[in-house]
Amino acid sequence: MKKVFVLSIFCILISCSKISPAKFWQDFHSDLIITENSDQGPFGGTAEIIWDNNLQNIDKSDFLKFAFENGWNLKDSLKVKNGILNENSSDFSFQLINQNNLINSDFKDATIYIFQTDLLKLKADTEISTENNAFLFINKENSKLKMFNIWGE
Repeated sequence: MKKVFVLSIFCILISCSKISPAKFWQDFHSDLIITENSDQGPFGGTAEIIWDNNLQNIDKSDFLKFAFENGWNLKDSLKVKNGILNENSSDFSFQLINQNNLINSDFKDATIYIFQTDLLKLKADTEISTENNAFLFINKENSKLKMFNIWGE
């Protein structure tokens, strides 16, 4: 009985090897982080980090390289103008942006980078899913950056 219990615990630990899949972003310009939110459970979660650098621009090539080095593959980019996403798409990734109210006053004029991760985001009660579930928003002044990642059901 003890062996079964130990084996069960071991299997759970292996299956949960990515407890916080976007945690690596805490190492990106950590001195500029102003907000961190994480909500995770057994069936999925979200993570959000916001950086603010009023003194100088945040270099796009820095965060794109950092994302790539940590397994995020750039799939698309979109423009937000006056709080409106230029795309009118039924694609599930675009729905995630709208459903999570990610376009706020700080990012009403911004570029959104959409990344593929190795985790799925599933749409409840459907067969719809996407691996393009990670987003970086950079405001038009290049002074504020937001990362949002959502996974699971």
